[in-house]
Amino acid sequence: MKTNAVSVSCRLVMAAGCVSAAVFGAHLAFAQDSKRAVEERDESQESANERYLADMQTLADTVQVTIGKGERRKAVKLIPMPLYRFSDLKRFISDGTVWAWGFAGRPVMMAEFHTGDRLKPEWGQWLVATSDMPVAAVIGGHGHWASAETEFKLLPISDIGAPAKSEAGRLRQMKRFTRSLSASSVWKDQRFELRLLPTEVYRYSDMGTGLIDGAVFVFTVDNNPEAILFVEAHQADSGEQSWMYALAQMSAASLTFRRGDTEVWAVPRSFGNATHYAFTRTVPSRVDTSDVKFPEKTIE
Repeated sequence: MKTNAVSVSCRLVMAAGCVSAAVFGAHLAFAQDSKRAVEERDESQESANERYLADMQTLADTVQVTIGKGERRKAVKLIPMPLYRFSDLKRFISDGTVWAWGFAGRPVMMAEFHTGDRLKPEWGQWLVATSDMPVAAVIGGHGHWASAETEFKLLPISDIGAPAKSEAGRLRQMKRFTRSLSASSVWKDQRFELRLLPTEVYRYSDMGTGLIDGAVFVFTVDNNPEAILFVEAHQADSGEQSWMYALAQMSAASLTFRRGDTEVWAVPRSFGNATHYAFTRTVPSRVDTSDVKFPEKTIE
C-alpha cells in the first residue's frame, strides 16, 4: 500500500506539474501575443506619425516666402525642421506643427499646419508675418498671400537689467520676462487662460544687425498654439544694449496679454488681416513655383 500510495502521489505531482506547465505556457503565449500586438500598434502609430510629418513637411516645402518689395525682394529659406509638434484632441486636432522661414536672426514668417482627422486630406493652415517689412508667399496648390504694412512691432523691456554676457544668463532673463506675462483668449464666448511652454522653441542671433540674442516662446491652450512671443537683446550703434519683445497671433480667437494689471497687447478675433492669413489646403504635389510672380498687394 505504501508503494501504491507513493506511486499515486508521484503521478499526482507529475500531473500537477503538467497542468502548471500548460498554464505557464498559456500565460507565456498570451503575454507574447499581447507584446506583439502592442509592438504592431506602436509600429503602426510610428508609421502614421512619420507619414503625417512628411505631409506637413510637404506643406511647408510648397510655401515660397520673400521679404521686401520690388528689386529689393529677397527669397527666404524654410528652417528645415518644425519648431513644435502638437495635438489637441479637445479641439479635434490630431496632429499639427509650427514652422518658420528666415535668414540669420528672427524668422520673418511662421506657419501652423494641422489636421482634425487623419483620414481626411484637408489641413488647416495659418501664416503670420513676423517682420516689420512686407512678407509675401506663393502657396503651392492654393495661391498667393502678401502681408501689407505689417502690424508686427518690437516693444521695449526696461526692468530685467542689461543683457547678460553669457547665453545662459540671457536665457534666464528672457524666461523671467516671459513669466511676468499673463495671457487669455476668447473664442465663441468662452475664455481660456493661455499656458506658456516651459522651453523656447527656437534661438537666434544676428550680430550684423545688432541682434545679440533672441528666442521664440509659445503660448498655448492645452497644447494648441495661440500666440508666439519673441524676446530679443539688441545693441545700438552707440554700443548701448537693451531688451525688446514682440507678439504674433497664431489663432483666430481674440487675444489679450498683460503684465501685472497693465494690458500690453490685444488683438480681435480674426481669420486674416495685414499680418496673418488662415486657410485650408490639401497636401499638394511638390509643385515648382520658381517662375510665379509675387503680388504687390494683399490677397485675401
